[in-house]
Amino acid sequence: DAQGRGSWEFEVKYPDWGRYLVRICDTDGGHCTGKVVYIDWPGWAGRAQEGSGAGANALTLFSDKPKYQVGETAIIHLPEAAQGRALVSIENGSKVLQQHWQKIAKGTTSFKLPITSDMAPNVYVNVTLLQPHQGKANDRPIRLYGVTPILVEDPTTRLSPVVTTADEWEPRSEVEVKVSESNGKPMQYTLAIVDEGLLGLTRFSTPNLHGYFYRKEALGVTSWDLFD
Repeated sequence: DAQGRGSWEFEVKYPDWGRYLVRICDTDGGHCTGKVVYIDWPGWAGRAQEGSGAGANALTLFSDKPKYQVGETAIIHLPEAAQGRALVSIENGSKVLQQHWQKIAKGTTSFKLPITSDMAPNVYVNVTLLQPHQGKANDRPIRLYGVTPILVEDPTTRLSPVVTTADEWEPRSEVEVKVSESNGKPMQYTLAIVDEGLLGLTRFSTPNLHGYFYRKEALGVTSWDLFD
């Protein structure tokens, strides 16, 4: 009109829904503007009524074994989806180790993950499943995500120290103690000589050093996307 305002109609056919970019351009001046609008079906037919909040976006992942050795191959299973793509990210306590795209087809989907030494003591498989936006006649949200831990043990990280000395020591005598590793691996060690009776009074037990230094790490990678 004379004030530069106009209106028009467009139709979104069922079952399409979601966010749409409405873009308007002046063919004479070349200026363009746009706005993202959300379009859904009213009442029970609306996709916004489906699901159970944030839980509807959760993706359940599981592996074929609870723990793996370096050199083995883990099989990660994803739930069934009609179609789509999954971004698979292997992450640990501080960084992303690797990423790849996985095609999703109808039926149970799985992929193989070779276990390497840099994955010890554990990694997290972070999967973001994206279903097609066009004609999304499916029963799940467009984007689903899930994380599952994978425990990894590297046998080369275990040390077997050997202490060789006399069975008995006499007071005010010099003794010889030899320390080695049964497989010849380099190692650092601390030698402590403590009275056995004192150990009994304090109920001392030998600590599990490998379990301490290679205990399960928390996920240290934070992910964002534009779907929520």
